Amino acid sequence: MQSMGILEVFALCYRRCDAQEWTAAENSIFWQDFMPSYEDFITFADSHYVGGLAGSVVAVESLFRVWSTSSASEMPFARREGLYNSEHADHMRYLYERYDIRVPDPTLPPDHLSNLLLFLQLLVEHAPPADVCMFIDEHLNWLPAYRRRITERAAEVTWPASLTGMLIDYLRHLKERFIAFEGLDIQRSDERERKRYAG
Repeated sequence: MQSMGILEVFALCYRRCDAQEWTAAENSIFWQDFMPSYEDFITFADSHYVGGLAGSVVAVESLFRVWSTSSASEMPFARREGLYNSEHADHMRYLYERYDIRVPDPTLPPDHLSNLLLFLQLLVEHAPPADVCMFIDEHLNWLPAYRRRITERAAEVTWPASLTGMLIDYLRHLKERFIAFEGLDIQRSDERERKRYAG
């Protein structure tokens, strides 16, 4: 069995998984000693990876974004945060179609962190460095806010916040490496991509 890559390991830890998947992650060279047993992970997932609970820390990008920034949106909740299926989820659907791939885990929202990380892995392996950097800037810059929510709602355990801190650091270093490798000047034009999507 092929060893899991670092982004696959990260992605696994933000959704409920089975014991076989967890064992595969434990056997990865990227596994961390502070991570819990599978039994403790499932206990945490059942209490915190379920929407609507008081301690919910569901890792979905839309929940940390304004639902729509479009001036054309007439929805009364368009400027609200914390709602599923925002324009960022729509943008992910566009990206899956653009790269001609299926949603990595269709049982989860398209902008769930697990799906975002698996999509990022695809970009790292096959896309130009500029696309990797843009994606990190556009779709993963909400992670500090997510980490704060974890510390507020799941203070009884330490591994989720530690793991998310490691992920934030990894993504920063990944972006720096791609910029240095290509000599890129990444000045993201969010509007340019949105116009391409809208058009």
